[in-house]
Amino acid sequence: NVITHSSSDGILFERSSNNTISGNNLYYNARNGLYIFISDNNAVTSNSIKDNWNQGIYLQIGSGNLISGNTIINRPGQTGEVSGIYFSAANNNLISSNYIYDNEGSGYGIYVGIYDGPSQDNYIVGNQINGAGYIDPNTPPTYDRRIYDAGTNTAYTDKLKMTFEKKIVTVTSEFSP
Repeated sequence: NVITHSSSDGILFERSSNNTISGNNLYYNARNGLYIFISDNNAVTSNSIKDNWNQGIYLQIGSGNLISGNTIINRPGQTGEVSGIYFSAANNNLISSNYIYDNEGSGYGIYVGIYDGPSQDNYIVGNQINGAGYIDPNTPPTYDRRIYDAGTNTAYTDKLKMTFEKKIVTVTSEFSP
């Protein structure tokens, strides 16, 4: 599917669960490329999302969703808070292997927010994020805008933020010199 120049979101899923959203081209829409609202257990994979007015993918109030293998590119020169992937009150979601580029302005590559309630126990794994935050060749960024995390218990395996779960390992050996 190719969805362009919509006066609203490219795709909106509201109170809809157990869907696969894959292989879409979502360009130049007036709101979000893909907006998932109060929806659980959806797979968002292999979509191309480019130059939408707000977020590339906005997940608001949902759990058990997979967002993986998407390419999200926003307008160079964008102003305002626009993020590649933005979620709020979203729990137990997996965000993996996405390519997020050119989220200029005051947005982030991935934004874990708490506007609608806490975002807890999400996993952010192996995403490639470039060009997030203000782009001005004369002024270096004041801080890293690739991932913003206001959630709790977010687990990462990226170079940007590494967390490890505490494990107890018992090793027995019968070695004798």
